[in-house]
Amino acid sequence: MQAGLPVSLRRRFLLLSVILLQLGILLLHAQADPNATAMQGGVIRGWVMDSDSGEPLAGANLIIDGTRLGAAAGLDGGYRITDVPPGTYRLNVKMIGYRVKIIRQIHVASDSITTVVITLEPQPIDLETVTVIRRRDKEMHEQVETSVSRLRIGEVESLVGAGSDLFRAIQLMPGVVARSDLSSQFYVRGGTPDQNLIIVDNVPVFNPYRLKMFGGPVSMFNPDNVESVELLPGGFPAEYGDKLSAVLVVHNKEGDRFDNHYSAGASLIDMKVFGEGPLPSVGEEGSWLFSARRTYYDLLLNKLEDIPRGTVFPFFQDYQGKIAYDLSPTQKLRINFTNSTEGLELKDLEPEGEDDFISEDSLFTIINKTDNNLFSVGWINAFSDVSLSNLTLSRYNDTRSFEVQAQADSQKIRSDIDMRKLEIKEDLTMIITRSHTLKAGFSVADYITDITMILTLDSTEYYQDNPDDRRPSDTLAYVERKFRFQNAATTTAYYLQDNWKILPPRLSVSVGLRADHSTFTGEWVYSPRLAFNFMLTPVLALRGGWGHFYQAPNFVSLYERFEQEIAWNIFETIQLKTERAIHYLAGLEWKPAPAYTAKVDWFYKDLDRLVMLTDSTEDYVPNNAGLGFVHGFEVFLKRDPAMETRLSGWASYSYSVAKEKGPLEVFHYRDFDQRHTMNTVVRVRPFGQWHIDSRFSYGSGFPWTPVKQDSLGNPIFDDDGVVWGTENSERYPFYSRWDLRLSWNHRFFGRLPFEFYIEIINLQGRKNVYNYYWRNDYRTRYASYMLPRMPFFGIKFGP
Repeated sequence: MQAGLPVSLRRRFLLLSVILLQLGILLLHAQADPNATAMQGGVIRGWVMDSDSGEPLAGANLIIDGTRLGAAAGLDGGYRITDVPPGTYRLNVKMIGYRVKIIRQIHVASDSITTVVITLEPQPIDLETVTVIRRRDKEMHEQVETSVSRLRIGEVESLVGAGSDLFRAIQLMPGVVARSDLSSQFYVRGGTPDQNLIIVDNVPVFNPYRLKMFGGPVSMFNPDNVESVELLPGGFPAEYGDKLSAVLVVHNKEGDRFDNHYSAGASLIDMKVFGEGPLPSVGEEGSWLFSARRTYYDLLLNKLEDIPRGTVFPFFQDYQGKIAYDLSPTQKLRINFTNSTEGLELKDLEPEGEDDFISEDSLFTIINKTDNNLFSVGWINAFSDVSLSNLTLSRYNDTRSFEVQAQADSQKIRSDIDMRKLEIKEDLTMIITRSHTLKAGFSVADYITDITMILTLDSTEYYQDNPDDRRPSDTLAYVERKFRFQNAATTTAYYLQDNWKILPPRLSVSVGLRADHSTFTGEWVYSPRLAFNFMLTPVLALRGGWGHFYQAPNFVSLYERFEQEIAWNIFETIQLKTERAIHYLAGLEWKPAPAYTAKVDWFYKDLDRLVMLTDSTEDYVPNNAGLGFVHGFEVFLKRDPAMETRLSGWASYSYSVAKEKGPLEVFHYRDFDQRHTMNTVVRVRPFGQWHIDSRFSYGSGFPWTPVKQDSLGNPIFDDDGVVWGTENSERYPFYSRWDLRLSWNHRFFGRLPFEFYIEIINLQGRKNVYNYYWRNDYRTRYASYMLPRMPFFGIKFGP
């Protein structure tokens, strides 16, 4: 009977079957084992008691030193810390009115439970206070922010089709859209990638993509270094600012303080190494961590003798490190550094027609290179039992060079863009009472942009066109001319945030105010924020939020958004104002068991003063004429990894409408508007050390602008060229992709961990359209496609 169905209906039937199959597996296991406990790695559990009376100490704080893993003791004094990687740790235990206790040499093994019973000695105090510790995963009644998504690093590394890339895993979260298979950029609730605030270890970064000339398929984050990931898709608190859309907070882990560990891995794309251990001569008071990655196919291709003309040799390499040192029991020093280099070389290219720079019968070479560097120093100081200071100094820069060189002579054109950011940032947390916390801070950042263009041209031809421009430094054969443009802007920000448990644990409220100033816009903007969490039942939370969010334009952010489209030589004459968004949010979260989560979220965003490009005679000039709005809702179901079961994963559905308009336009869909987005991720352990990972994604088509046609279907032209129809009035075909992976874990000689996997990208072989382009007569339309069906494999040695 199915053979008689139309092809389109059969495809839709197949897509629906895949979605229902993966959802069905998740729901069946959820019903079969509703009491599964979340776990990845090992578990530390036990009880905290008073050393004199033996009474349980509810609310005692426990944190694993050097990590952000921790827990709070329950009413019976019991605690449970899950997802602890194998290793040896120190456990810090703190409680109001008791002496701090450090439990040393706690050994944790994979898929095991370590039980530690702790007694605390009473210590008289004069004021009701609580001890400040580093952030841990919040309980339901503690989280005030709406729609927070968290990822375990194990979920990122095992995600099929993501290449162990953090941003590609984020693309599968509710409310997040990916425009292309070839890019790790992500769009959150109708916002552009440059409107996302990316923070790594308290340092905001920009352009966090690698191999940008290919769309940025790799993010700056090496998963071996990452400890925790948190996405706030809207309504974020006042401590985060100068962005309109979302916040991604990434914490890099600290090295092991007891033993050295090393690992290495390789795939079809790159090789990587990782190491960590205690600092020499300081023992458990400090640690080091280092990792490196590099593509290797370019090294192999360069060895080939018969390289086809125009062969592409892209490469990418980076190294990252972190040093942690405890200056004292209350003062900690953290140093982070990252260096990344990428490049592309196109050889033996032929020009299309006669050119002023390269003759028609000549060949030329294009060289593109990007360097990215981050260095930061953080000083954490608990200067009292109720106060914590976090001071961070950072320098971040992104340098890009582009060169076109004629192969027959020395003529070339080279441009260099150096974007730098220097920042000082201070965050102060004060505990007023057990249920009342104040947080305040400030930041000052300098954005410096330096653009240089160097022309090396034939002197004879140059003097013919510029007879008055003769200089003593010119040679007989060539002249060199240099043009330079510089731009600088300073941003200053202050914030105050008040977190108050009004009716603990039933009602919590967060109120904040932020003030931002930019020398580029010359204006102060003020952002009030409000969020609440109301526990309808012990496992059902109602959350809501509202706030104003601003983003000051500068060269760095506009370059990331528009790149070559803006006339940068007139940038200093542009007068822009700060963009604004108002967020409204509401959501429900249900957590019937520790391993299960179900969420429904609704959002609305009102956008104004958006920076848009106005098409002038020859240049695109930005202005603040843009208006827009975004609204939608999201559904998210997740089953966390659990030791007692063999299945985990998540499923999400998002509905969204994103529109914008210029000064003389009507509202139209934004380029990245996707009405329906669905993702399912399933990991199954059928037996032994084998794992099967499946990922299915579906998205309705993105909008595109058609060519205007007459009654006979012919394109219409005017004096400026072809006439385009209503902007973004058509839709590309829907997107779907099914990836599958089989992996095997083993230990050589019972000691050395080893993992091998093989996966197939786009198992369906579907030709997902990326965009359309036209012949010069605009009568014939072509399509470019995303990833075809592709096999991959990888291997890893070490933990």
